[in-house]
Amino acid sequence: MAIPNSASAAQPSAAQHTTEPGEGFSLVRRSIQREMYSLVHRAQLLRQRLGLSDTGNDVAEIAACSALRAHDVVIASPQALGAHIARGVPLTEIATNAIHMETSGNSGTSGAQSLAVATGQAVTQLVGHSSSVALVCCESFEGDHEWRSVLRFAGQHKLPVLFIFRNHQSATGARMFDLRSTYAEFGVPAITVDAVDAVAVYRVATEACHNARIGRGATIIDAISIDSASRFASGNPLVLLESYMRRHSAWSDTWLLDMQASERRAIESIKI
Repeated sequence: MAIPNSASAAQPSAAQHTTEPGEGFSLVRRSIQREMYSLVHRAQLLRQRLGLSDTGNDVAEIAACSALRAHDVVIASPQALGAHIARGVPLTEIATNAIHMETSGNSGTSGAQSLAVATGQAVTQLVGHSSSVALVCCESFEGDHEWRSVLRFAGQHKLPVLFIFRNHQSATGARMFDLRSTYAEFGVPAITVDAVDAVAVYRVATEACHNARIGRGATIIDAISIDSASRFASGNPLVLLESYMRRHSAWSDTWLLDMQASERRAIESIKI
């Protein structure tokens, strides 16, 4: 599903990510930090309101979308709630589609097939837009290894595409997908990042977008959800963001209260 661009969702280009007067030094603008916090908070409220299970990738999708420009392309299924929220899709539409997918179950299409279709859609929409990139939010592959053919194609043609892979790491360190060999095999680097660390994902996505725009090809954002039993687990994404924002003078208790009230009103206004 291609997500239409929204003027309200347009973000500054990577070249504009500088510090602002009065803030601590950061590679992430204060406005971007606050926007990501608000969107993650919105995603959590929406899932609570609808009783939806957590896919574990809302934060990574929101952070990656925050690194895009308004004319970039996002290809995501209705389950990719974070991506739809970040691109300004109306909440009622997001809620309706998400509930439908939650209740309808498996469509019979494998994760690899969905990835191939999504990549094809991305390429089609990028034709004629030399400076644009596409973000493809990948489904779970559940042992289906056909997704490798998609990466092979992306590497051969240096597609300006960012793939977010939903991955999982157990407390013992075992991962659902081992993507460490994708660069050697396909020429597509996979950068591992904690799926709940919005700032880390944003930085990786910003660099990946830059590389894609100058012709270096695709990148995989290997978004790892880590078992809470692991000593590497980083916890609540909003706590992580708050800590970062406080260190870089982007936090305000007044802003927080205003934002929370605004988000609650938006969620309560949803008609399903």
